[in-house]
Amino acid sequence: GINAEYGKMFKCAPSVRLRALTHTSDRCCTRTNSSPWSSNKTLSLALSKYFFSTMNVFDRKVKKLQGTRAALRPDSREFDFFREEIGSRLLDRLQDLKSRNFDRVLELGVGTGGGLLKHFQHLPVKLLVQADYSEAALLRDEPLDSELPLLGAEEGDEQDDGGRGSDFHHYRVVVDEEYLPFQNNSFDLVISNLSLHWLNDLPGTLVQLQRILKPDGLFLGSIVAQDTLHELRTSLLLADMERQGGVGRHISPLTGISDCGNLLTRAGFNLITVDMDTLTIPYSDMFRLMEDLQGMGENHCPIKPRRVPRDTFLAAAAIYSTMFASSPAARATSSSSSSSSSSSSSSSSSSLSW
Repeated sequence: GINAEYGKMFKCAPSVRLRALTHTSDRCCTRTNSSPWSSNKTLSLALSKYFFSTMNVFDRKVKKLQGTRAALRPDSREFDFFREEIGSRLLDRLQDLKSRNFDRVLELGVGTGGGLLKHFQHLPVKLLVQADYSEAALLRDEPLDSELPLLGAEEGDEQDDGGRGSDFHHYRVVVDEEYLPFQNNSFDLVISNLSLHWLNDLPGTLVQLQRILKPDGLFLGSIVAQDTLHELRTSLLLADMERQGGVGRHISPLTGISDCGNLLTRAGFNLITVDMDTLTIPYSDMFRLMEDLQGMGENHCPIKPRRVPRDTFLAAAAIYSTMFASSPAARATSSSSSSSSSSSSSSSSSSLSW
């Protein structure tokens, strides 16, 4: 079971079924009107379907499958470098808020990088909830939890079975980021690192984030933003025109930097701050770049995918090497922007282009 205080975080209508996943067997046990927490603190929320007037650009089931496959790769941790770099930059922004305590934290969109759990050892956090759409990604680093430094307790304090302070509570929750099942005013801090750019209804998710934050709470996030991978985009576009006489969309549509602040304002946040970082990562060729994107679970997932002929890819690789290899290695450009805002809850968001 779970302490009643934490159970109140979930806003569950009578029609919602809670499915607790147990990993000691291959079966899933379904529970209704009972505690939704399994022994390994993982929760899968099968929510009722709600229909909104939003345009579906991404296939969310395909994106979940991509994240699962990336997390199950034997070499999965080799592709964590980008997500970890941006995650550390996000948490650096908390250093400007040392006078504030964030007792209850939600990390939305853990991804294949294992999340930001290891970065919280220096913060006085009492409750950390990690949420992701892919169960495999969420649980990838669970066996390493006991190796982390003491979290939420001073040296010599009593520790629980996970190696952390007895006052610290940590849960992993499998949930669709577009339908957040948490009660109003549940968290002091919400962090989202490189996951919101795959949502069909980003404005709706931001409204939900504003709802679940406490008054004067903080939202800190990063997203892949406009002009990311423009070298790859340009190469594929020119190859399409040369080989097929037309153009197709090979890279997902991305949010513009100027739109981030507008979306946060529309969601009800105040004190919005947006900043952008640009990263240039060297690659020997286009296919190595595409392999890294696949290993991160960041490959394209359109509703109606279009088959690309092999000769088009070969032509794009040649264009990529010719136009963008100013040194022996080709490159991929990334720019990151972060925005901070506060309302009745304060929020901070960051946007990344890579």
